[in-house]
Amino acid sequence: MTKILLIGLYGTFNYGCEAIVRGSVDILNFKYKGDCDITLATPNVFDDAKRLKGCDVQIKERKIHRFKPMNFIRKLATKVGVNFPVIIEDIEQLSDFDEVYSIGGDIYTLDHRGEAPLNYMAFGEYCLNKNIPYSMLCCSIGPFHDNKETKKYIVPHLKRISKIYAREHSTIDYLKSIDIVDNVEYLPDPAFQVEKSLFKANHSNNIETVGINLSPLSSLHFYTSIEEAIKIQSNSIINAINECDIKIKLLPHVYASSVVDDDFMYLQKIYNVVKEQVGDKVEFCKEDKGFIGRKSDIIQCDLVIAARMHCAVNAICCNVPTFFLAYSSKAKGMAEVIYGSDRFIGDLLRFENLVELIHLSSEIPSFRKKVESLQDLSAYGL
Repeated sequence: MTKILLIGLYGTFNYGCEAIVRGSVDILNFKYKGDCDITLATPNVFDDAKRLKGCDVQIKERKIHRFKPMNFIRKLATKVGVNFPVIIEDIEQLSDFDEVYSIGGDIYTLDHRGEAPLNYMAFGEYCLNKNIPYSMLCCSIGPFHDNKETKKYIVPHLKRISKIYAREHSTIDYLKSIDIVDNVEYLPDPAFQVEKSLFKANHSNNIETVGINLSPLSSLHFYTSIEEAIKIQSNSIINAINECDIKIKLLPHVYASSVVDDDFMYLQKIYNVVKEQVGDKVEFCKEDKGFIGRKSDIIQCDLVIAARMHCAVNAICCNVPTFFLAYSSKAKGMAEVIYGSDRFIGDLLRFENLVELIHLSSEIPSFRKKVESLQDLSAYGL
């Protein structure tokens, strides 16, 4: 039996991360024909064990040594433009595992500071140097800046990885542009494997209820403050309710301790503003239901407009027409996978004209057969 370690996530408080774990377990059980033992390394053991109830995965603590002297030196060096990788993951957690899969989704991209995950890559290098296969499952990669770090660390590391399963064709195209081809295959996002039987039978051409997911994290990519974003987005919702005679469901998809990452707190504030103007025409789905539980709210919608990529995927899997509000390349790639074009994706500023997005929904093509093809693991040569 192959013993597999899943690593890369900081917890499943983000429903997308929950979906990644659940779907990854299904994918790997398919790949290994059930002859595998899967463990998730996470810093939030207690919470993730509850969130992942019913998932065939063991939970262990992920230890990260951020205060190693060498990492402190590295941080000082970055201030003068020098960066280098340091292994801060606890290498003892590799004990007794035969293979390692990175399931962080978009870890291998630039973060909000424009930095690449060199320390995490160093952990992957350690695995490979110890002859432990290290693969990336259903991931997004890049684009990275064309700089010395890309040439010195990132490209050589990506070429060494045992297998890169990319979840968007845009990732494959980018990897090809930096001469990484031989170890790359396409494999849809794990979220497509989660509770595949929960979906609406038919689309409704009559838009009565619109589900909306907004997040503080995405808003800070476009606005100077959370307060400014709340004011503008609330006004857009109020205008759409009045002009289109619709109801709104606010759909949080991340329950986080950080104010800049917590959809619940953010959408609660928007709800308070909107409800004062429109009363019962707005509903805040405030219960923390997780990825699967949120489907029951999504299925009640005729259209979903989502800033969180995995909220959009959740809605797509429920057969609800969905507009992607993008703040990163992963959403663009996913929208193109579903619709075959970038027509139904836009940056968050498009939300300021919510009425236009609602009218555009009538042109969204049927995508149920496409989703079924993405859910068919036998089609991807695992």
